Amino acid sequence: MDLYLNGYKVRREMNAPYEWARPNTGGDNYLRNLKAGTYRLKCVVKTRCGGKYQKEIIFHVNAHCAPTYCNTNYWYMYGKHGSKCQKGKDLYVKVGAERHQDVEYMELYINGYKVRREVNAPYEWGRPNGGGDNYLRNMKPGTYQLKCKIKTRCGEIIWKTSTVYVNH
Repeated sequence: MDLYLNGYKVRREMNAPYEWARPNTGGDNYLRNLKAGTYRLKCVVKTRCGGKYQKEIIFHVNAHCAPTYCNTNYWYMYGKHGSKCQKGKDLYVKVGAERHQDVEYMELYINGYKVRREVNAPYEWGRPNGGGDNYLRNMKPGTYQLKCKIKTRCGEIIWKTSTVYVNH
């Protein structure tokens, strides 16, 4: 496994447990005494069968050197890609976050029109028996492109898209 911090290779680890910058050890200087800021950590795994996989996370170090990990795992719980809605019904959309505490806000757009900004979990729009979110009410037949803009507390902007269909 190769570990990178902001594109700089920290070190290759060949044996389990795969660890870097263990307390009371030397080396791995890129990971020590981090200044306040946002960092991208990437691990590249090469398997014995020739496969190659990678995983990235973004984390933020505040002035007190305590890292805040920004989540990169978001998904449509309702309004999933390829889902269908009946003509005349309201479209309910909900976006899940693995760690909602890392989210500053989410904004939902439908066919380029902003529905609303949501700052608290659960991140949902077009709630049954709710008001507002008029772009999601009394849906007309057609194909709709959903885009959710997610702003993390680390300052990262992530876009998640989904296409939903309203039947005739």
